[in-house]
Amino acid sequence: MSEDSAPAGRAPGLLLPPTLIMTVLAIIYARYGDLDVLRRSLAGISCAAVGLVIAVVVRMMTPLLKRTDPLALILMAGVFLAIGVPRLPLPAVLLVAIPVSVGATFFLRRKVAA
Repeated sequence: MSEDSAPAGRAPGLLLPPTLIMTVLAIIYARYGDLDVLRRSLAGISCAAVGLVIAVVVRMMTPLLKRTDPLALILMAGVFLAIGVPRLPLPAVLLVAIPVSVGATFFLRRKVAA
């Protein structure tokens, strides 16, 4: 087996268990969603999931904040404000933010190299 095919071979092992877990939870919720104890349990699980997402975001942001790249900080704040204040949909914000950040990075790196 070549080295290039190894990550693709591991993808089902990484994607299948969470997919199965979420499918089973969806089936259980569809069947027993009217039970108060199930709704409260899922509310607790969702709180834990939000905490994990916040922890991952903080961990991913740490190198960015240490670098103090003003363009990256401005783009990050712009995306945060666009999603948080006027409540714009995330896919629409990302469809604008990603090309803007790639283009700005390209032009800044090109300017530095010249």
